[in-house]
Amino acid sequence: MESVTGERMASLMSSPFRRTLSPSSFRETESRAASSAGSSTGGIPFARMWQARALYNAPVSKYRIPSRAAAILASVPLLYGTLGEILTQKAGNINLGVEGMMYLGAIAGFLAGFHTDSLTLTLLSGMLAGALGAAVYALLTVTLKANQNVTGLTLTIFGTGIANFLGEQAKLGAPVGTVFMSARLKALLSPLQLGALSELPFIGRLLFNHSVLTYLAILLGILMSLYLNRSRLGLNLRAVGENPAAADAMGVRVNLYKYAHILAGGA
Repeated sequence: MESVTGERMASLMSSPFRRTLSPSSFRETESRAASSAGSSTGGIPFARMWQARALYNAPVSKYRIPSRAAAILASVPLLYGTLGEILTQKAGNINLGVEGMMYLGAIAGFLAGFHTDSLTLTLLSGMLAGALGAAVYALLTVTLKANQNVTGLTLTIFGTGIANFLGEQAKLGAPVGTVFMSARLKALLSPLQLGALSELPFIGRLLFNHSVLTYLAILLGILMSLYLNRSRLGLNLRAVGENPAAADAMGVRVNLYKYAHILAGGA
């Protein structure tokens, strides 16, 4: 049986390889190391073996994102898109072009941040581009009475194509063949450090180590729930979506409500 030397064990236990060993694989390697501890071929002593065990059981590096926190991070763009689609559907429309509007907002925001280095202009550009896509959808479906499903799918294809085209053009114009955000913008959108809350075991990095956009998405969800269920404008919007004729008879401007909330959903 091959002897496990100290250098070999150290390399196995060093980052990033130490986390690729399952507990059973680690125990097998540990037992092989113990069996060769007294051999003349360079076996490791007991102290080194327990040092390796300590390395394996050490906390995950602060630069690695736990899977649960990564799931929250990945769900934030979906949450923004879902909130926008909720507004659109409450107005009585089904917009299948959410993905296309998200592409338009993403490329517009990225290019604005790349050229201006302004967080405000980055966010505003993304919102305006998404609202522009929603305006096209609203014009076709509300005013021209086009089929909602076909219009939404077309908007998805259109937004994806425009974003890819603009991204390729930006790459061609860059001096190094790639584009990226400045360190300043990355720092502004980096996870917040909430002191002792961020240091709590398990839930610290899970709940209190995200960017301001994550907490803004959660806040928007709560505010939207209150708006739809606890405000007069929200109740009028639900009436427009559920029974436009009855809402019109009540004096509610149906098309105005549709346009306003479809645009807000796109932004």
